[in-house]
Amino acid sequence: MDVSGLLSDGENNWKEFMTKGDTSFTTLRPEIRKSWIRCRKLGIDPNDGTSPTSLSKLEFKKLQEKKKELIAIAVPFMKRLFELISHTGFGVVLTDENGYIIEIMSIAELTREVAKTDVNFKPGVRWREEDVGTNGIDLILRLKRPYQISGAEHFCRTHHPVSCIGAPIFNAERVLVGSLIVTGYVQAVQEHTKAMIIAAVEVISDEIMIREKNKQLTIMNNRLTNILMSMSDGVIVTDSSGRIQQINPVAKRILGRRNAVTEGTFISDIFEDGDVYIRHVLGQGKSYTEKEVTVKTPSKKVNSLATANAIKDCQDHTAGGVIVLSPKEKQQKLIKRYASTSARFHFENIIGQSTPMRHAIDLAIRASENANTILLEGESGTGKEVFAQAIHNHSHRRKGPFVAINCGALPRELIASELFGYVEGTFTGAKKEGRPGKFELANGGTIFLDEIAEMPLDQQVSLLRALQERAITRIGSISEIPIDVVIICATNKDLQSEIMKNNFRLDLYYRLNVISIKIPPLRERIGDIPILVNSFIESMGERDRANVPKVEPEVIAFFNAYHWPGNVRELHNVIEKMLLYCDGGQLGIERLPHDLLSSVEKQNSERKPVKNRSNFLVHARENQKEKNNTDERERILFLLGECGGNVSQVARELGINRSSVYRKLKRYKILA
Repeated sequence: MDVSGLLSDGENNWKEFMTKGDTSFTTLRPEIRKSWIRCRKLGIDPNDGTSPTSLSKLEFKKLQEKKKELIAIAVPFMKRLFELISHTGFGVVLTDENGYIIEIMSIAELTREVAKTDVNFKPGVRWREEDVGTNGIDLILRLKRPYQISGAEHFCRTHHPVSCIGAPIFNAERVLVGSLIVTGYVQAVQEHTKAMIIAAVEVISDEIMIREKNKQLTIMNNRLTNILMSMSDGVIVTDSSGRIQQINPVAKRILGRRNAVTEGTFISDIFEDGDVYIRHVLGQGKSYTEKEVTVKTPSKKVNSLATANAIKDCQDHTAGGVIVLSPKEKQQKLIKRYASTSARFHFENIIGQSTPMRHAIDLAIRASENANTILLEGESGTGKEVFAQAIHNHSHRRKGPFVAINCGALPRELIASELFGYVEGTFTGAKKEGRPGKFELANGGTIFLDEIAEMPLDQQVSLLRALQERAITRIGSISEIPIDVVIICATNKDLQSEIMKNNFRLDLYYRLNVISIKIPPLRERIGDIPILVNSFIESMGERDRANVPKVEPEVIAFFNAYHWPGNVRELHNVIEKMLLYCDGGQLGIERLPHDLLSSVEKQNSERKPVKNRSNFLVHARENQKEKNNTDERERILFLLGECGGNVSQVARELGINRSSVYRKLKRYKILA
């Protein structure tokens, strides 16, 4: 095709500029004038323009991969546009933001003619001003708006036969990502072509924006789903009717329905009070925090803490809701709210080496491994709650709650509500949402009922039923709540005597007395007194950051002679009083509390007259000496048995010579 006839009137402007450098003529558009001036400064050859920058095959492949989303969106629209304009001889071109051609759609004739002009117009080449002079691709990308350039407006003569119409393409953030160009011969330009290309680019940009928004929504949805599935709390998302849309694994575990609960399950099918959620959260848009709810599992009903909030749409209408459930291991908040007891003691914290104490500890250890009901009997101050805590911490329920209640400290009318709880509106002054009882709070763990003998007879019936049925019923309710607890009861009274007095039910006694552990009073294990004294002094010294004093033998002798009605608790209080006025060094008899001395002297005078405190101390020392001799005789007899009668080996164990052993054998009448 002869292209010489395609020269426009602008040819004269081009010649004038190329020969004189004059741009004063008014028919030249400002954008073109500025571009020509830049091209001259760059040294662009106006008679060439056929050597643009080209990418290698590998570089072009990387560019296609980088722009695959733009290509995927633009190509369908390019095909549709090309179908509309192909009869004009125009082709459709897609470039990136740097001017590299990515895709071309053109008729064969145009391709052949372009090849004849050797303008190197093909994928992988860059059409920028610094490469090929003034051209449509560069001006569209530079100006970032639709633009048309025709004929002699091109800086290089080789481009004068063609016209270029195009528009830039932006992404959702209004960042330039490429351009869409329609190019063909000048004489084939039609008025509506520019409008068509602008419309096509707008559709492409909109599609890019939609895809980007969808991508962001997908990322956000995946992020929220990952958070939902990795949360340590149970999460349930419902629609506005109360049907489950999403549920995470923790929620399924709490509900006890790992496979049964799926999307579409109605919330009332799994929550006993699901109507409250539907009415208040979904119906009124209200929320609640850490509300106790009853979960209907396939095998039983369990309580859980739930926090619920409504999900609103852009018009503030409730579109659904979300429920967050606290798993069993996190429900300690509920226990701490109503029962602040915690199990701190273990069997190693129980001090005592005497035979009665070791027997009680051994029995308690065995009981902790398989017993469901344990009765602790002992005087006040012997450490019954310490035993109860140690039993709990040694059992397989150690990770569960430990809840203690003193039956003797509660008003008669409150015992039932404390033990079994109550439902909403049961009585005046009750909490609006109801309240769980101690048995519910202890579920999965241990409940410790101290001073069980003080429980009124009418409440003993309810306790007996709970023990037999392993279930409780809240006051004001008819629904049974299964309980899985170890029940430890304690008393400082003789329950058999209380039965004879009609103060305690015989059937309850039989139910409690499965395993009975008698904790010995301090007077029956005076051999443990020195160990207890030293332990108390060391712990109090560490607490007060004071020097630990040494206890004089007279003090131990005094303690051994005392009756200790308050047992270990009383001994602890006495040591604390003595240390209060001690500056270190020796802890002597003069530090003993006056009321304790008076009590001991009175106690001793009832058995044997004592003229003064000095006589009492002599008597106490004699008692201590006699006890020491008895202990030493028992130890020698034990070692003789262990060593097979070998005196030399017994001497080594005692740290004395053989002759001393023989003297002790004769003194204690072990040998004739």
